[in-house]
Amino acid sequence: MITATERAHQINIETAARCTERGITCWGELVTDAAHWEEYGIHTGAELDRYLAYCDYVDTYKELRNIKPRWTRVEEHTAEEWRQMAADL
Repeated sequence: MITATERAHQINIETAARCTERGITCWGELVTDAAHWEEYGIHTGAELDRYLAYCDYVDTYKELRNIKPRWTRVEEHTAEEWRQMAADL
C-alpha cells in the first residue's frame, strides 16, 4: 500500500509525461506534503484516488447542473464508482 504522498508524486510524474508529450508547457501538480493530505484525512494512495475521483464528479455535476451536489460524501463510493458516476452525467 502506498501513501497519499507517494501516489500524488506518481500522478505528478504521469501528468508531466502526458503534458510534455502533447507539447503543453504549463500544468498544475498535486501537493506532495503528507501533512497537507493528513488535514483532509487522506493517508493512502487509494484514499487519494477516491478523493480525486469524487472531486471530478462534483466539478462535472456543477458544470452540467449549476449546483454542487453537497448531499454527497466522498466515503459513499469507491474511486471507480465516482468515475463511473461522473461518466454517466
